[in-house]
Amino acid sequence: MDYQAIVHILGSRGQRSADASDKPINLAGVDIPGLSFANGNYENDNFEGAHLTNADFQKVPLNGAIMFDADLRGSDLREADLTGADLRGGKLDDAQLTGVILRNAHLERASFLRTHLAGADFLGSNLEDAHFEGVDLFDARGLCMEQIAHINRNNQTRLPKLSQCGAR
Repeated sequence: MDYQAIVHILGSRGQRSADASDKPINLAGVDIPGLSFANGNYENDNFEGAHLTNADFQKVPLNGAIMFDADLRGSDLREADLTGADLRGGKLDDAQLTGVILRNAHLERASFLRTHLAGADFLGSNLEDAHFEGVDLFDARGLCMEQIAHINRNNQTRLPKLSQCGAR
């Protein structure tokens, strides 16, 4: 089966309308590593528990996507928009997330080991018990002391200058 062709067709829906007939795609639990989702639109789609290692999501709209427990290790999510996405328990180790938008995302228990996060926007995201060991967060945006207080990090984790969450 040509999974790459299927992903291309599913993602070619363009801008989503408010029409109720435009239902989210359910890719929960699929095992399709290394595919390109580039040029697609996957807003509000369900990738729960999917194995998407080394996938290409560069600049892809994933607003509100359900990626609970998804395996995205080694994937390219540079400049992807994950505003409001559910990445709880997701594995993003060794992924490229430079410039990614993670505003108001649910990142509880997500793993970002050795992930590239320069310019990533975490404004309003829940980072409780997320793992950032060996990660450079210095150029990340939208982080505050209250968020960082709840993450797992080590002496190789580089933090930005932080302020109080309400003092932005």
